[in-house]
Amino acid sequence: MGETTRGRRPGPSTTHEEILAAARACLVEYGFDKSTLKKIADRAGVSDSLLIHQFGTREKLLVEAMDAPQGLDRALNLIRHLPKGMWGRVLAEAMARGEVRNKTARENLELLVRAAAQSEVAAQMITDWVVTELTEEIRGLGINSPELRARGFATVLFGTTFSNEILSLPNLDTKQLREQVKLRGRVLQAILAD
Repeated sequence: MGETTRGRRPGPSTTHEEILAAARACLVEYGFDKSTLKKIADRAGVSDSLLIHQFGTREKLLVEAMDAPQGLDRALNLIRHLPKGMWGRVLAEAMARGEVRNKTARENLELLVRAAAQSEVAAQMITDWVVTELTEEIRGLGINSPELRARGFATVLFGTTFSNEILSLPNLDTKQLREQVKLRGRVLQAILAD
């Protein structure tokens, strides 16, 4: 029989990232409500007490695993330095690049949308993110009604994710994709700058 060792694993610690990866895998496989601490701990090869120690609650762990939409803060920071008339187009193009090239960002957004649909707790946590963090990012652009605009922006972001990733609408050809980006740019322009 092998001995069980206690304490840290030898070498650099990647446990935090491994736990988050295990939590993401459980979210995909089981959904928000059925991703238990035990399932996540087993998949990560750690104890569930370590999960409690590092994250506090299952919900906090799952929300951190889902992550806020990646690159969103960078995109909003980018437009801060551009003329207001370019904001919608630049954000629409950034979203399209993320949809096409960044698998992790797409997966995280999909997890957020699926979790919100499955769990009131997850939906409230995502709502809190929109109302606090996203609103603050938009407030930093110096425009009026930042909470209302954050809600509109979130609607476009999550609505696009829902239609592309969950409904799995057919892929667009290059010309159609360019037209969709233009249309989305107009919508984002109206939400953020008009």
